[in-house]
Amino acid sequence: MPPHLVIDAYNYIMRTSLAGADLETSRDMFLDQLVEYRVQKAIRITAVFDAARGIHLARSRTNYKGIEVIYSGRNESADDVILEMIRSMPAGLVVVSSDRALIDEAKRRGVSFMVPTRLETALHGEDVEGEPGGTERKGPSRRLPKKVRRSMRPLRKVR
Repeated sequence: MPPHLVIDAYNYIMRTSLAGADLETSRDMFLDQLVEYRVQKAIRITAVFDAARGIHLARSRTNYKGIEVIYSGRNESADDVILEMIRSMPAGLVVVSSDRALIDEAKRRGVSFMVPTRLETALHGEDVEGEPGGTERKGPSRRLPKKVRRSMRPLRKVR
């Protein structure tokens, strides 16, 4: 099963190089980057945006060139939508956020996660530094716990 990348979109935008431009331009640039990345990696991507102060009363979904885009409803945040996704379908899910509550829930459920800056390096095709693996770790005594190894499997396909 291919991984499903779920991104806390405004959290990503505010913590990466896209933060300097106005919000609408940043959002469009971000979605265009995701379209290119989706084609390269052949993965499912969902970007979740906060629309709590918007005009929509209910949650809305749209498709942007193959990227699923979800806008939260008036009385919920993007975090609420992502938490619901973590709780309902954790298999193959990779959450991108720096929000501590989302990361903690992902850890509890065995869902893979990454911070926005790590995804930004992957989107630009740069090598990710400090990745586990290589020749320094060999044998069962040096192996990560099984639960951690299992949650890292979908990350290999995303990078």
